[in-house]
Amino acid sequence: LLAHETLGRLGGSNVPSALDSARSLVRASRERLRLWDLTDQQVRALEESRKHELYQPIYSPISGVVIEKMAFKGHRTEPGMPLYKIADLSTIWVYADIYEYELPFVQVGQEARITLAYYPAEEWTARLTYVYPSIDPKTRTAKVRFELPNSGKHQLLPEMYGNVELHVPAGERLTVPETAVLDSGRRQVVFVASTDGQLVPRDVKLGSRFDYYVEVLEGLSPGERVVTSANFLVDSESKLQAAESMMGMMGAIGMGDWKMESARPMEMGGQAGPGQEERRVGDLMVAVSVAAGPAKVGENAIRVRVRDASGAPVKGAAVSFSYTMDMPGMSIEQARAQERGDGMYEGSARFTMAGPWGLVVQIERPGKPPAREKFTLRVSG
Repeated sequence: LLAHETLGRLGGSNVPSALDSARSLVRASRERLRLWDLTDQQVRALEESRKHELYQPIYSPISGVVIEKMAFKGHRTEPGMPLYKIADLSTIWVYADIYEYELPFVQVGQEARITLAYYPAEEWTARLTYVYPSIDPKTRTAKVRFELPNSGKHQLLPEMYGNVELHVPAGERLTVPETAVLDSGRRQVVFVASTDGQLVPRDVKLGSRFDYYVEVLEGLSPGERVVTSANFLVDSESKLQAAESMMGMMGAIGMGDWKMESARPMEMGGQAGPGQEERRVGDLMVAVSVAAGPAKVGENAIRVRVRDASGAPVKGAAVSFSYTMDMPGMSIEQARAQERGDGMYEGSARFTMAGPWGLVVQIERPGKPPAREKFTLRVSG
């Protein structure tokens, strides 16, 4: 207003430079008001009214929703201080977490289906625009960003939660239910139904995972039948010939020559003596017993009696045994038995809890292949 007043007084001046200076001052004042975000209409109204206005409305440069307000009446402001935060919700970003094994199937440009629990009849289509280049070390997921036009009957708001579905064509692959796989971390095994009615454990190589199914790259053929539930029961109730239980001794030896039979706990009585169960192992008769009666939690002296086919005691053999409880997470303990004479060998085993324990005896003799057999001990508290 002062610039306009000065220009009015110098309008009839005969000094050209003074008139030019007044006009330049008006232009500079007008531009300064625009830098304060006053519109051309506000500047023009101020020039026409020639009155000072104590308050001037400041218009947002964009349309949107106020999501944060920092300015109040009487509040002192400084240059550069934010007064309002305004969000343009016409187009929104949707963030989703993708498991790292799903990343090979995720690409920029894919479309996703978005649903919300509170709008069950509605769904939205978003486009993937960015895959973040890092993995969250706690959740082992990668964050991806989708872009979504926010129009329609229900407007989406910031911080809402929803479900994101990406449909990726995977082609034709050999898969089994994920419950069919016994995974120890180092090996993956499935039980296959053979033609003679037995269940045979088989190593498999796994690939991608799809919902409740997992891809099998090696180890199975299309059409073979596999066990899909109670796998641990099948494993724990199996007597594995020439090997330990898969969950008890997994990784120690191969699995190709396992034979599935019922594993019986050691019975009291029998030809081998009280508390023993004697079995034929190749050309040997092997019996296992506990020196001080039934096995109990704690230290136990395990006796292994070895005889040949004629019933004569076997002397000078190297006898050892390994034992574990047939359940995930139990470690495998090893022990060597000392020869006590008359074909009797004795070693120490420490059982940490009551229940059935698998004990695998190995007998080595010069010039002959090792003999191995699994027994089951019932340990009481």
